[in-house]
Amino acid sequence: SNNESLSLPKLNTRFLSAGDYLLRNFRLFRLESAYEIRGDVVDVIKRMRPALKRDGYAGGGDAPMVDYYGGNTMEDDEDGNATEFQGWARMGLELGSKKHDKPGLRLIRVDPPRLGERVPSRVIAELVLDMHHCASSLAKEWGEIGEFDNLFLVSVDATRMSGAPAPLMGGQYGEEERRIPDEEDCTFPERYGVGAVRGCLVLEVRDEAGVVLSDPSLEYQEGGRPEPKGKLRFLRVALDPAQFAADAMTGPGTDVYDTFNLVIRRHGRENNFRAVLETIRGLMSGGANSMYRSIPSWLMPVLLGYGGDVTMASYKSPKMKAFASKTTGLNSPTAALDYGDTFMDIDHLRDSFPGCDELIVDGQEITTNDDETAKTDGSSDRKKYRVKVIENHGQDKIKVEATSYPFPPSYNGNDIRFTPVQVNAIRSGLSPGLTTIIGPPGTGKTDVAVQIIANLYHSFPTQRTVIVTHSNAALN
Repeated sequence: SNNESLSLPKLNTRFLSAGDYLLRNFRLFRLESAYEIRGDVVDVIKRMRPALKRDGYAGGGDAPMVDYYGGNTMEDDEDGNATEFQGWARMGLELGSKKHDKPGLRLIRVDPPRLGERVPSRVIAELVLDMHHCASSLAKEWGEIGEFDNLFLVSVDATRMSGAPAPLMGGQYGEEERRIPDEEDCTFPERYGVGAVRGCLVLEVRDEAGVVLSDPSLEYQEGGRPEPKGKLRFLRVALDPAQFAADAMTGPGTDVYDTFNLVIRRHGRENNFRAVLETIRGLMSGGANSMYRSIPSWLMPVLLGYGGDVTMASYKSPKMKAFASKTTGLNSPTAALDYGDTFMDIDHLRDSFPGCDELIVDGQEITTNDDETAKTDGSSDRKKYRVKVIENHGQDKIKVEATSYPFPPSYNGNDIRFTPVQVNAIRSGLSPGLTTIIGPPGTGKTDVAVQIIANLYHSFPTQRTVIVTHSNAALN
């Protein structure tokens, strides 16, 4: 019902507290991110087609794989076996450079633990990307890797590939058997010889001349950003210290970092999981970034779903008026609101407030006979208005006091004659409280939102307005 507060559409349940809400979303988002990352890693490995190479021959063919930059594609290891990639993937690239005899990953710094901790304070490594074999478009995409991007390192050993198909599932209750999808198959690492997967954070990117390409100051140099030298890129990355400590104490040890031969990137929008998780964790930790400091007390019960009457978040509620009168930076409940170019003329101003029995503009009362002379025919005579609405001016009547100020002649302004319901939504958006605009397509929701944003921008020029949308198209 309209009088009951519903919770956010997460897990179809209500939340006990703000901490409970954050903790549930933290766990849920972490699981969702892990599943999406696993799917991307599996897709790249399949496209790269790892295979076992012996004596310079690959895939059982009769001809050696030739490297046009000199020699065969890969020299044999001591045991005569090596892993090579017979395919390619847009989001994956083989680590290292055989042409320049550069290893794919090299640990360059492991800082001792801080007092009270047992894991290294920082683990820094260097990755080498060779883009000699990449097309210009693909090399450009890999060249756009910058600071704070998340990459994933994969160790693939073709000698450990079982080559078995994915297991079957189903077959019960008359269902047809089918293969388990690779992204959900727990035997995928054995089938493709995946030994380890680790994440890293890019700190800086350098070219063959040692120029730090991730330095933002290059944009402001005379002549613009210089062209990168060569096809090699050296990435200094930060590894996970906790995972590094776990690898050192158990399992294969730190030697596992010498086996990484594949690096995987993801699209920027999909790869922001780290920032989201760190933000949620910061809100849970309390302090200046606490959720209780970020969200007003009157909004918290509405978001969590245990607030009872949702009208307490409306600008008309006594609780909201008391909150606004005591909070610095908010409009006073009795203050005039700057509607800017919302109204086309005085007649539109009066019609926008049903129940208005007294309209005063610039200190003069406007009667019905004055409406004809007050109407404007051109934009040059149009004005902007600051409006104050006085409730309970009589039985079901309101008093409207408006102050006009000049309308810029070169400014087109709003050309929509908003209805009283839309003006009420604009009034709510300019007042303290929560405003939700709901309606079918074509009812002017976007126009109302744009007008609210424009009025807020002109009313509070020293403050910032955050606009969040589901997509870039909606924001545009």
